[in-house]
Amino acid sequence: MAIASIREVKINPGNTEIVSSRVRKGAGILARHGAHTRIYRVVGGQGAGNIQVQAHYPSVSQGAETFEAFSKDASYKELMAEIESAPAGEVIGPQLVRYAYGDAGKEAAPVIVVRAYHMPRAGLPKALELAPKLEKLMKPMDITVAAAVPLLGEDHEMMGVIYRFKSMSHWGKSVDEMLTNEALSGIINSANEVGTLKSSRLMALM
Repeated sequence: MAIASIREVKINPGNTEIVSSRVRKGAGILARHGAHTRIYRVVGGQGAGNIQVQAHYPSVSQGAETFEAFSKDASYKELMAEIESAPAGEVIGPQLVRYAYGDAGKEAAPVIVVRAYHMPRAGLPKALELAPKLEKLMKPMDITVAAAVPLLGEDHEMMGVIYRFKSMSHWGKSVDEMLTNEALSGIINSANEVGTLKSSRLMALM
C-alpha cells in the first residue's frame, strides 16, 4: 500500500530562505534513508505561502524502517535541534496518508492541485467509484489523478483528490477546459452528494 508522510511549514515573515534551506536539508536526509522526497510551495489557495515536504514509500513497513533510520541520523538530530532553538516557522506534521486510488507517480509533477473533501467513511467507497471516470476524462488533457485518505492524522473523515500538471500554463489551459466540461461537472456533482469540498490549493515544485 503506497503511502506518504507529509510535513508542512507555515513560514514566519522574513524567514523564507531559512525555512527553504532547512527543508531541503531535511528532505535530503530522508532521501538518504530510502524516502522518495518532493518539496512543494503552496502558491495559491489554502495555506498559500507554506512549504510542504512529501516523503513517499511503497508500503507502511518501508516507511517505518526509514523513520527508524533517519531518526538515529546525527544530521537529522542536529537539524531538529537547530529548528527547536531558532524556529523560523510553524511545523505541521508529519501526517500519514495512504493512496486509496493511484499513487505518487514515478516522477514529481511540476504543478499539482489538491482538493480536500470532508468525506464520511461510509461515503468513501462510492466516492472512489468515481475515480476511474475522473481519470478517463483527465487523460486526454494529459492530467493524472490520485486520491489519498488519512492513515495517521487529525481528521479521518477527509479525502484529498490530487490533480497533476506539466506546468503552470498547462494548469491554466486545463482549468479553462475543465470549467466547460459537462461530463466533469457531472462527476463533481456526484462527489458532492457523498462529500463536501472544504478547501483547495495550487502547489508548485521547488
